[in-house]
Amino acid sequence: MATTIKAKLTWTSALITLIALLVAGSAFVGYYVYSYRASIARNLIVQANTIALNAVPALRFDDPESAGETLSALSADRNIISAAIFRPGGEPFASYTGTHPGGPRLDMDHPIVSEGEQLGTIHLAYSLDELYGDATRYAMIAAVVLLLSVIVAMFAARGIQRSITRPVARLADAAAKVSREQDYSIRVEPTGADDELGLLVNTFNEMLARIQVRESQVE
Repeated sequence: MATTIKAKLTWTSALITLIALLVAGSAFVGYYVYSYRASIARNLIVQANTIALNAVPALRFDDPESAGETLSALSADRNIISAAIFRPGGEPFASYTGTHPGGPRLDMDHPIVSEGEQLGTIHLAYSLDELYGDATRYAMIAAVVLLLSVIVAMFAARGIQRSITRPVARLADAAAKVSREQDYSIRVEPTGADDELGLLVNTFNEMLARIQVRESQVE
């Protein structure tokens, strides 16, 4: 009985720790991905606004070469997969292709507006490989921390369980011996604690004392 209770308490502690850390780890990685994507989106808007401002003269004077030079400034950001400027009807005007091989990406369209007139649209494609790479590494770190925390929790739980399982084991042994030998003089050592286990042990001893008195009177 003592072993069974001890095992249940050990696995319960491990399970609770596992669930808590899984929730915390998932929330951390999820928030990281969300905040990183939001940061990327903000940076793309800034870049798109800069390109739009510089591309206005090229669109007004129909100079795709100048627009291409404006887009080539994006080479400073190695995560830019491609960029393009389109006229209002969707006709390609200028484009840029980065050195990034591609993969998961975030696409953004941004209007080019001058004096209330939309002259065209900028399309940016940004690689998310770095984001998901970092998220994978953080998930692996969280998994290692999770495993170590569960192991530590199980060892820590064993020390706490002794104060619970030992009195229960003594109580079970005493009950089995009383049932087997009909010896009502047996007593369980009090725990000395003012809790449910202490009350249970004291109540058990009092019950045996009353039965012992009654048996002696019958004799």
